[in-house]
Amino acid sequence: MKKLIIAAVLASTLPFSFAMAGTGVGGHDGGPKGKHQERFAQEVGLTDAQKTQIEAIKTKYNTNRKAEMDEIQNVLTPEQKEKAKALHEARMEKFKEMRSAAQQVEVKSEVKPTAQ
Repeated sequence: MKKLIIAAVLASTLPFSFAMAGTGVGGHDGGPKGKHQERFAQEVGLTDAQKTQIEAIKTKYNTNRKAEMDEIQNVLTPEQKEKAKALHEARMEKFKEMRSAAQQVEVKSEVKPTAQ
């Protein structure tokens, strides 16, 4: 259960981890994470300059996620911030649904039939 929660929390930060794929830095090598970041960049409408700025921020804050997210927010326009917030909220809702389903499965697996 802890692994599921940790994975979901990490997944919820994806809306803010949107440097373009293909750079080879921090998992941005075109793999699944890179594809999410590219899609997010397109959905939010990042300019090439913003993508470059964000990649530099991600490299700078490699392990300090909160500081990274705060500085990335400063790069976004108000409209992009709204889109990012909406995407984040949608992913959090999906996470809550997945967590609820996982908890239901966990509870069912813990219930053992009683011997009669």
